[in-house]
Amino acid sequence: MADLRELSEGAWSWFQDKNPAKWSRAYFKDESRCDLLLNNLCESFNAAILLARDKPILTMLEKIRMDMMVRQSNRRVACERWKDLVGPRIKKIIDKIGQRATEYRAHRAGEFIFQITGCGEHGSKHAVDLGLHTCTCKRWQLSGIPCVHAVCALRFKKQEVALYCHDYLMPSTYMEAYNPIIYPIAGQEDWEPVDYPIAPPLFKQQPGRPKMKRVKEPGERNQTTAPPAPKEGKLPKIGIKMSCRVCGQQGQNKLGCPITKATKAAATVSP
Repeated sequence: MADLRELSEGAWSWFQDKNPAKWSRAYFKDESRCDLLLNNLCESFNAAILLARDKPILTMLEKIRMDMMVRQSNRRVACERWKDLVGPRIKKIIDKIGQRATEYRAHRAGEFIFQITGCGEHGSKHAVDLGLHTCTCKRWQLSGIPCVHAVCALRFKKQEVALYCHDYLMPSTYMEAYNPIIYPIAGQEDWEPVDYPIAPPLFKQQPGRPKMKRVKEPGERNQTTAPPAPKEGKLPKIGIKMSCRVCGQQGQNKLGCPITKATKAAATVSP
């Protein structure tokens, strides 16, 4: 926060009333095994149902049900093809972490406890407990995936890194999450008729005089209204620009004409 204040006083002030557990990984709880700060899951679901949101209620629900039914099935089929102990996305993360593990050195303190030091005189130091699946950097507890310090210790013991991932990331848990089946249903024409009258919604009299005119769109409010129909052979003056009979210019009448005013002024001055 001190470094942030040096960069931007406004950003530092904005964070003062914000709970750190909502935006800082240092205060995250490690029960969910998730270290993401994004809301991509909800945004992806909203994007998937975008084509169905403007449909009638039955059509919308049927479109969402069909998409979810196919999605659940595709996830189960994809999981059956996994060849590793974890999913492909987790496997890529482990491989990427393993590339950085050569920058650290493992020092055994016990059967499952290690001191991990970074290369160089001022390298970082972290304590790893392989039995409890913990590291002082806290990244292993947050994500459920062994951090670079844990990978360094596991390579020292010649253990498989994927075996130390959390159960949430295993194929068995993945299959359990997508195991419920959304069963297909018959079309609306095959539904059993039900004699159940649908009552209209309750009507509540609103206070004030009811509106007699419709609410106009924003583009309609700026349009000039057409003049009303003539009554008794006389044209109305609404929407018609007046013309001066003296000078012939529009936007003024005989009384407001400069020529008429000048004539009246001259007649007043002359004896």
